[in-house]
Amino acid sequence: VLSLLAFKEAIDVDPNGALNSWNRTTNFCRWNGITCGRKHPNRVVAINLDSQGLIGSLSPHIGNLSFLRTISLQNNGFSGRIPQEIGQLQRLESILFSNNSFNGIIPRNISQCRNLVYLYLIDNNLSGNIPSELGLLYKLELLSLTRNTLLGPIPQSIGNLTSLQRLSLRSCGLIGEIPESFSRLRRLIFIQIGENNLTGPIPTSLFNISTIEFLGVSFNGFRGSIPSTIGLTLPNLQLLYMGSNRLSGRFPVSISNASSLQELVFPINYFSGPLPSNLSINLDHIGLASTGIYGKIPNGIGNLVKLTYLYFYDNNLEGPLPLSIGKLSILGILFLSENRFSGEIPSIFGNLSLLTNLYMQGNNFSGAIPKSIGNNSNLLELHMSRNNLSGFIPQELMNLSSISISLDLSYNAFTGSIPVEVGSLRNLASLDLSNNRLSGLIPNSLGTCISLGQLYLQGNLFEGQIPRGLSSLTGLVDLDLSRNNLSGTIPSFFGTLRLQQLNLSFNMLQGQVPTTGVFENKTANSLQGNKDLRTSNKSPPSPELLAGIPFLRLSYSDLLKATGGFAETSLVGVGSFGSVYKGILDDGMKTIAVKVLNLVVRGASKSFMAECNALRDIRHRNLVKILSVCESIDFQGNDFKAIVYEFKANWSLDKWLYYNGEQEQESDPQLRNLDLIERLNIAIDIAMALEYLHCGTESTIVHGDLKPSNILLDEDMMACVGDFGLAKIISSVHPPHESSSTIGIKGTIGYVPPGIFFVGEKYSFCPSGLHRFHIWSTPCS
Repeated sequence: VLSLLAFKEAIDVDPNGALNSWNRTTNFCRWNGITCGRKHPNRVVAINLDSQGLIGSLSPHIGNLSFLRTISLQNNGFSGRIPQEIGQLQRLESILFSNNSFNGIIPRNISQCRNLVYLYLIDNNLSGNIPSELGLLYKLELLSLTRNTLLGPIPQSIGNLTSLQRLSLRSCGLIGEIPESFSRLRRLIFIQIGENNLTGPIPTSLFNISTIEFLGVSFNGFRGSIPSTIGLTLPNLQLLYMGSNRLSGRFPVSISNASSLQELVFPINYFSGPLPSNLSINLDHIGLASTGIYGKIPNGIGNLVKLTYLYFYDNNLEGPLPLSIGKLSILGILFLSENRFSGEIPSIFGNLSLLTNLYMQGNNFSGAIPKSIGNNSNLLELHMSRNNLSGFIPQELMNLSSISISLDLSYNAFTGSIPVEVGSLRNLASLDLSNNRLSGLIPNSLGTCISLGQLYLQGNLFEGQIPRGLSSLTGLVDLDLSRNNLSGTIPSFFGTLRLQQLNLSFNMLQGQVPTTGVFENKTANSLQGNKDLRTSNKSPPSPELLAGIPFLRLSYSDLLKATGGFAETSLVGVGSFGSVYKGILDDGMKTIAVKVLNLVVRGASKSFMAECNALRDIRHRNLVKILSVCESIDFQGNDFKAIVYEFKANWSLDKWLYYNGEQEQESDPQLRNLDLIERLNIAIDIAMALEYLHCGTESTIVHGDLKPSNILLDEDMMACVGDFGLAKIISSVHPPHESSSTIGIKGTIGYVPPGIFFVGEKYSFCPSGLHRFHIWSTPCS
């Protein structure tokens, strides 16, 4: 009784009154959550207080309940350390503490609980190493420490747990290799060690434990190959997760012998070879994105009638799609993007009536979209951009009112007009029909697509006036109608919408430019190429405004000559929005770097403006110096934009970081391995630049794309930060004791550790100034 009352005393919050019955007026065996024994009716054998909302700590008096066999406190708010006294409970069989906030180390003397069968500690804040003493719990069948902040390697002693059936160590911060002692875990059914920092080859002996049904090793740094016999040595395998590692070699064709396999997930590895032709008919999930597989999808894919998820993104698959794919009647998600598929889209796709997400972009599909796509009545998202599709956009597609996330048909060769049935897409958030050969009027029925946030129609042949129906799109934030043949005036209602970006450039618009809303911010709209528009203060910042630096006046002709006609031999780098060339001016005394914007790419003009605005009022020894800005027309009559910088003789930092010995020295003799002092000096230079950008100017500037390829080195190896195309200027200054933050995903592919998909940035104001953090994020598995 005293021990239980001490337990209650350590609880600070009991929102559901779970412990109200815990008092001296009632026999403790009747207390809520308490179970007493049959042979020993006055002894507590179990405490079960799951999901009661309890907040507090676990009293060390728990160690006095010597007959306790089960303690289950899952889904509560317990914090503090797990008391050492728990090791006194030698009859204990189950410790179930998942989804709490216990912290500190796992008590080593828990190994004294020699009858322990279940140790379930997932979703806590436990730290330190996994105690090697756990290897003394010979009766343990389940060990789960997933999602704690542990460190160090997996102890070899875990191999002593020969009764173990389920081992879960996912997302624990573990390092090192899988112990060879795992070969002794002959009863293992479930093993999940994904999302750690484990390295080395996966021991071959692990693939010989024939009882394994679930094997998860994703998001680590494992290398080497998978045994070709995996499908034979793991006959009971049901779920296999090995994505985001460095595995290589031939894709194991024996996997087709694992007849119980339900989920096969191998994305982001370095395999080679074709797909096996006869996979398990029990498969409902195939994830083979970015694995290096090649060849055609075998016709036998149609036999996998239980498939709900098929993910072939970013491989070297080719050829036409097999007609048998139409037999996958319960398929929900289909990723075929970024391959080399060709031929027409088979009309049999219309049989996939449960399909919700279809990704086919970045292939060589040709011909028309089959009208049978109108049968895909559950479709939420459709991506067919960057193919060779042609013909009219079928009205059956536009009648699919289920499409609500995105419809992207950009960069194809569609002709004709937008079907008026587009108005059926009332729930659609993003519509991209850009860079096709569509013509005629923009239909007024677009105004009934009231959920649209993004509308991209640029790069077509639309004519006539901008329809008034667009005034109903009150949620529209990004609108691009550039590079068409639109005429008439700019509608004043654009100024009343919530538009954050508006591009109307290169049309035949005329009249006065509105002055409200999106037109108040010159970086939020683009109107160039409409010669009859009457506007003011809409040009990019002139060179004279940029930090008082003596700017060169350079024309398109000057830059053409300086770079040898933008020759390939002058090309020094290619980025998301353009290319950088080395140039030498007429006097032969000045070497320059010329960044030419690729204005066909969405966001390039915005990047140009962002870079001009970011650099207009700043100057620092560790920032790349801008020498000139050129906004002109090339000799073919196309719009031309370029930014001219001081040339840096030692190129970018990534070339030095990834120096590959003699092979690279042949192409660039100056490259070598950086020594420690050089690396430290470069890091200091970068830090000085960021300190200036964040705290040294009136407006705080966040670079947004910091990576080695954007760090340039001069002849003295001094580092300069460059490429401000994604920069963000935060002009408001918050008063003391007031804070705000902005979280967003920005940046381009650069220097990120294996398995990391994107770089996020968090900007936060606090009384001492602006702080910026890189948040390295991995996707959920």
